Amino acid sequence: MARFNKNEGIVKILDFFEANNTAYIVMEYLEGITLKQYLGKYGVDIQVGSYKDLRKQKGKSNRQVHHLNQDAAFRSKIKKKDGLSINLEGRSLRDTESSHYKAHESMERFWNQYRKGGIKEGGKVRVSDYNVALYQSLQYAGMSKMNAAYATTRAIGQQKKNKVGVYVPRVPGKMRQKRSK
Repeated sequence: MARFNKNEGIVKILDFFEANNTAYIVMEYLEGITLKQYLGKYGVDIQVGSYKDLRKQKGKSNRQVHHLNQDAAFRSKIKKKDGLSINLEGRSLRDTESSHYKAHESMERFWNQYRKGGIKEGGKVRVSDYNVALYQSLQYAGMSKMNAAYATTRAIGQQKKNKVGVYVPRVPGKMRQKRSK
């Protein structure tokens, strides 16, 4: 969460703690409009929908459906077909310059911390840390800050709706992406 404190335009996190099996975040107070109000006024140009619905719409384009709450990590809480997703260009394993590849490449760096040999090997992954990594991966993939924030906010809403809790259910296995140049 501290990584978000460095981003201009995002409320600063002052403290966080767990009590009563719930995670709490203490943030600075800022006057202004909410994200929902801002989006209503200025909009976003990204479609977020269920994996199942976006797969139906995909057709024969070069786009692939990308889970926001990665299926390999959240499948015990969120059904694959219901997982909130977005469309990204290219194949996640081979098209090294595509937005889909880059989103997964960024998430792989995040997950590698918790895998064998990583600096946090065997540690529990906080959902809040996952959400920061998700936001950053979407930006790394070329998405605007507003679209990345919108998609991440929708993913957080799905996590809450499905009672994911404080920790990500599991660390996914390593993806075998073709090495980028």
